[in-house]
Formats: sequence, structure tokens, C-alpha cells
Amino acid sequence: MNKIQTSGTYDGECYTINVAFNDFHVMTLDGLSREDLFELASCITCMMPQEDFSKLTMENNDDGNV
Repeated sequence: MNKIQTSGTYDGECYTINVAFNDFHVMTLDGLSREDLFELASCITCMMPQEDFSKLTMENNDDGNV
């Protein structure tokens, strides 16, 4: 299984996302807008099976309700 690490920053204008696989830097997405982040999130969640997406949203919900 691959080890995936991500990090990101926001400088007040643009977002930057860094991705590494197995401890090797693979890519940096720099100068992203808020809309770009929404597009990336939409793409990722569309690829997930519904049951996995439900688990993800439940884990990030403080009261456990979707």
C-alpha cells in the first residue's frame, strides 16, 4: 500500500497543495483559487464509492450524524 502525505498552505490569496507518495515529493499545485479546491474535492468525492464517502463524512462530523 502506498503511503500518501499531503500538506497545504493559504497565503491570503492562493492555495498550495503538496503531495508525496512513499516519502518522495510528487507534485505541487500552486496558485489555486477557492473554486479550484472545490473542483478537486468534487472530482475526488465522485470517484469514491458512496459507502466510503459516507464513512468519510461521518468521521469528520463531531456528532456522528451525516
